[in-house]
Amino acid sequence: MVIFWTLTIVLVMLGFFTGYLIPMTIPAGIFPYLTILFLSLLDTLFYSIRFVLDGAHSGGWRIVLRLMFELVFGSFIIFFGDQSGLDLYLVAVIPLGASVFFSFQALFTTKPQTTS
Repeated sequence: MVIFWTLTIVLVMLGFFTGYLIPMTIPAGIFPYLTILFLSLLDTLFYSIRFVLDGAHSGGWRIVLRLMFELVFGSFIIFFGDQSGLDLYLVAVIPLGASVFFSFQALFTTKPQTTS
């Protein structure tokens, strides 16, 4: 387990370091999709932490399914909005933002399971 967390921290630091050193330009048309990606990842992260704190260790597929559903559904809304000429990304951002807030709030209201 220590190797997993060490590798995770090293890879995150490598990603930040690489992103800082290599200049990148992101096209303006991708920003709504990046917003959905970022919010979906945050929501899934907080949901998975709450899931582990609740003591449910055997349902990792639920976390992956939730992330995939949020990404596909949010991207479909944004794509439909792009095709119709409307800014529909707010329709996906507001519920995902609320879900991130509620998942983060649940971290502090959930009592961790104790094993005897």
